Amino acid sequence: MTATINLDLLNVDMFLEQKEKSDKVLLEIIRAQQAKIKELEELAGFRSAQKAKVSEAGLITPKDAAKYLGISEYQVREAAKRGYYHEIPWNGNVLYHINEINGYIQSCLKPKLKAM
Repeated sequence: MTATINLDLLNVDMFLEQKEKSDKVLLEIIRAQQAKIKELEELAGFRSAQKAKVSEAGLITPKDAAKYLGISEYQVREAAKRGYYHEIPWNGNVLYHINEINGYIQSCLKPKLKAM
C-alpha cells in the first residue's frame, strides 16, 4: 500500500512539474505577444502623429486621413461612402472625425474566431 501511495505521489509531482513548465512557456509567449502589440501600437501612433494633421475638434482632411490610414484619398472616400465612417461637410470641403477613423481601424483589428 505504501509503495502505491509513493508511486501516486511521484506521478502527481511529475504532473505538477510538467504543468509548471508549461505555464512558464505560455507566460513567455504571452509576454512576447504583449510586447509585440505594444510595439505595433507605438509604431502606429508615431507614424500617424507625424503624418496626419488633426484639428483641435478632431477633424481630419481626406488627404491627412489617407496618410493616417496608409491608403489613397480615393480609398478614404470610398470607405466613407460604404459607411465605415461619416463625411462631414465643412465650408465646401469634406472632413472626417478622427475617432471614427480610429473606430474603423479597431474594427479591422478584431481577432477572428477559429472554429474548433
